[in-house]
Amino acid sequence: LQQQQQQQRDQQTSQHQQRQHRRQHSATSSTTSDMHHQQRQHRRQHSATSSTTSDMKLNSTKSFSSSTKSITTTTLLPPPPPPPSDSPLPNPNLIHQMGPIQTRTSLRSLLMKKWHASWWMHYDSHSILIFRSKDHLDDWVQNPYHGKRERAYLVKLRVDFGDIVGASGSGGSGTGGSVGSGGHLTATSTNSNSNSGDSSSNNTKESGNILGHRILPIKRKSYNKNESEMYQFKLERWTNMGVSVLAAFASKEEKEVKLLYDTIGEIMESCPLGGLHDISHMLQH
Repeated sequence: LQQQQQQQRDQQTSQHQQRQHRRQHSATSSTTSDMHHQQRQHRRQHSATSSTTSDMKLNSTKSFSSSTKSITTTTLLPPPPPPPSDSPLPNPNLIHQMGPIQTRTSLRSLLMKKWHASWWMHYDSHSILIFRSKDHLDDWVQNPYHGKRERAYLVKLRVDFGDIVGASGSGGSGTGGSVGSGGHLTATSTNSNSNSGDSSSNNTKESGNILGHRILPIKRKSYNKNESEMYQFKLERWTNMGVSVLAAFASKEEKEVKLLYDTIGEIMESCPLGGLHDISHMLQH
């Protein structure tokens, strides 16, 4: 009986030891599994970091390559040379004065008394050019791609005060027309009184020879109650057939009108016959 009891105790002790051994083995396996899991996560993070670094390097390389190509392309494309033109650029040494002014240059605008914003230029010795805007003036001076027709269109009105009958080298039959080679004005028989704001233009040939031009005194005038007074003056053209108003000029700023008025006066003083034949016999009628 004692032996049987001793065997049972030995069996219980052995079973207890086996259970403890299994618990220790299970704990060791769990720890090992956790270590393997952490190693796998570390490898994944390292792989993701490596992939991101590789993409950044690739993108940087592509960006640098694209930038290099762009720079190379820009460098290899110089601006095309201007095509041959039958209208060379105006001579900048012949440009003396310029400024803004309100104008009435067409027959319609003179009759309707409607002002148009314009720019004027003293070009060459005896010529005044009127442009529809500062952009047209700059385009006329700087654009090398224009032909004669395109460059002539930019000029709203051209007046050559030296082109009068009896003047040396002038036929006295026009206003001084297109720009010839070297940028000098050549006389024509056409009066270019076109106006971009009008539906029609007063481009008519002069009846009779031009005796000259006359500027009337500056006056302050307003045409209606809602319009502020403006400083203005008129430019007349005299021929052996009579007199006509060639253009009217005005501005709210007296100095703008005075500059153009004085410039025209100086031009006429330098012209043959003072820019106008003796018309005293015509004024008496």
